[in-house]
Amino acid sequence: MRTITEPSREVPVLAEADVVVCGGGPGGFPAAIAAARHGAKTILIERYGFMGGLATAGLVTPILGHTAHESDTPIVQGILKEVTERMHALGCAPSWEESLREWGIRFDAEALKVVIDEMCREAGVEVLLHTLVVDVVKEGDSIAAVMVENKSGRQAVVGKVFVDATGDADVAYRAGAPTTHGRAF
Repeated sequence: MRTITEPSREVPVLAEADVVVCGGGPGGFPAAIAAARHGAKTILIERYGFMGGLATAGLVTPILGHTAHESDTPIVQGILKEVTERMHALGCAPSWEESLREWGIRFDAEALKVVIDEMCREAGVEVLLHTLVVDVVKEGDSIAAVMVENKSGRQAVVGKVFVDATGDADVAYRAGAPTTHGRAF
């Protein structure tokens, strides 16, 4: 395969945070909201122009299975419950109690986008949309920054803690962590 050598260059630091969440899907946005609510300066990086992952971009519904098999006992609550209640208030999802009788929550994808945006804004999460994580910068065995690209070009986001919520372990893979190609089962 033919290759091209990319010239070395200095990259501007776009932002610095305590917690950098890479991916704004059903795992990423709750992680970002929780971190910010606990006082951490938090940045969420999302490649699309909205959050929600496959629930909003791929219209994969219902999502968020939250009860034990054949049970109405919730095994998760917290932010998921709050998201459901807010969508219900908009008339776009069943009540929390009603959703416990089903596997997963039926919802309107556009309402989920609105609710996630509101909750991130209220928590103080800085959201970078249309921004793709393309590489990591390590110091020893730890990630010191992620390299991102968007309409402003290549930039760095520096953090103390990084959450890989990309859905495909993109950040972990780029950092050299062991990953499995395809399904492990």
